[in-house]
Amino acid sequence: MDKQMFCKYCGKKIEVENAIFCTGCGKRLDDAQQAKPEEEKEPVKEEQVENEETKPVENNNASNDDDPKKPVSIVKVALIVFGALLAISLIGFGIYKLATRSVVEDEVTNDDGDDDDDITEANPTDTPDEPEPTKEPEIISYDRAPDPTEPVIAASVPGSDDTDPNGLHIYKIVIDDVTWEEACRDTKTLFGDEGGYLVHINTQEEYDYIVDFIEKAGYEDRIFWIGAKREESPAVYKWVDQDGNLVGDNLNNLEYWLEGEPSFYDDSTSTFETCVEMFYSKKNKKWVLNDVQNDVLELLPSYTGKMGYIIEID
Repeated sequence: MDKQMFCKYCGKKIEVENAIFCTGCGKRLDDAQQAKPEEEKEPVKEEQVENEETKPVENNNASNDDDPKKPVSIVKVALIVFGALLAISLIGFGIYKLATRSVVEDEVTNDDGDDDDDITEANPTDTPDEPEPTKEPEIISYDRAPDPTEPVIAASVPGSDDTDPNGLHIYKIVIDDVTWEEACRDTKTLFGDEGGYLVHINTQEEYDYIVDFIEKAGYEDRIFWIGAKREESPAVYKWVDQDGNLVGDNLNNLEYWLEGEPSFYDDSTSTFETCVEMFYSKKNKKWVLNDVQNDVLELLPSYTGKMGYIIEID
């Protein structure tokens, strides 16, 4: 039995072999002709064909990728979720701040008073404390032999000056942050009428006595100017009189110098050292002499509050 062909659109039997167009509906057949099963199919009405062509196809697949509305929906959902998370975060942060503030306030209000000294109230309108007025130099002196039960800031040393018929000198210590030249000037201003000058150390006995009353007074951490100086040239130290003039013998070989001193020049600061200080050397465990520049505080600011000078009065 020959294979019979029918139009896939209208169902009309194709009488002409290899026909290109259907004689019923006139649509192009191409290679899409279908074989009629053994049971003869009921012709499809033309109206039914048109209705099927125009009837929208229902799509029950919820995951249709061709739906243009789907990306928009995803963006909206993402924005809603982000907004919700942000709102929750802000609310949580606000609750946390309120809670911690309440805890701090409770700690302050419930304080038992034992730690009141540790609480300082900040006031942005407060101005810095005004500097304390400059204190007058502290001058302590004795015109008698030291009492071992009390600090001694002055003492008399017999035999320290051959020109003194009584062998009696008075010593004074002034605590003040001054240069060597200021110490020399102030000594003359304060004690010039009494014949005072920056101390000379002429004998071992005098050196020992000065060290003794400094230590009894508790001034081991002080640096004291004494009355020795030199010109920039020659490099020779001498004692100075009340007017600051160099007098007496060369002091470069005194046994009280710190090892390696006098050095006359500081390579690290490129300055000449022309003045003499006296201080306690922890390394050598004794009081020593050292030459430095006129303004030692400029070189060593850490000495601030620790400077002074020793005055000798005939």
